[in-house]
Amino acid sequence: MEPRYWKERFGISVGTNLSDKSFENFFVGINYEIRNGLYLNGGIHYGRVNTVVGNDNFDFGNDVFEGTLEIRKEWKIGGPYISINIDTDVFAKVFKNIMGPSRTP
Repeated sequence: MEPRYWKERFGISVGTNLSDKSFENFFVGINYEIRNGLYLNGGIHYGRVNTVVGNDNFDFGNDVFEGTLEIRKEWKIGGPYISINIDTDVFAKVFKNIMGPSRTP
């Protein structure tokens, strides 16, 4: 495949994670195709998170709370993320090269 113009290598990425909370976590970002089939992706997380009613700055796992703790799930924009993505065809070719030729009797 011929090299493409650099602007053609940019794209928009939208996704979720693969778990029982797939519909509570979404990722939106921009990707750049470094080489054919190899992408660098970065963006933001948007999802449902646990919050303590009346204490927006509560840090789960670190802060100590006395009394009745009322927890509510809220939709919030989380922190940034970055990832490297490999096209499935490229991954299959690389994996095949790493494993070496097939050995059948």
